[in-house]
Amino acid sequence: MDWFHQDTPFKACVALWMRIESIRFQVKFALANYLFLAIDNRVRDLKFLQTSSHPKVDLHKPKAVKKLLKAVQNAPFEKVTPVAAGYEQRIVNSELTGSYLTLENRLVHLGLTV
Repeated sequence: MDWFHQDTPFKACVALWMRIESIRFQVKFALANYLFLAIDNRVRDLKFLQTSSHPKVDLHKPKAVKKLLKAVQNAPFEKVTPVAAGYEQRIVNSELTGSYLTLENRLVHLGLTV
C-alpha cells in the first residue's frame, strides 16, 4: 500500500492544505463578485456615462457630416507614443474625442467619438 492510502500526518496536512486553498478560492471569488457589483452600481450612477437616446450628429445629413469633419480638422492634436509603430495623434475637445494612427503615410486606424 502506498503512503497516500495510509493514515499519516502528511496526508492530513495535504487534506488541510487543499481545504484552505478551496476556502481561499471561494473568498476571492466572493470578493471579486462583490467588487464587480459595487463598480457596476457606481458606473450606473455616474451621469457623464449616461448616453442620450439621440446621437449628437446625424450621419445621414451631409451638412452634419461636413460640420463634423470641419470640427476634426480644426481640433487641436496631441502627439502620443504609438503602441507599436507609426505616428499617432489624439484629438480632445469639448465636442469630440478621437485618435488616428498612420504608418508610412497610410492611415492605419481612425477612431472618433462625438
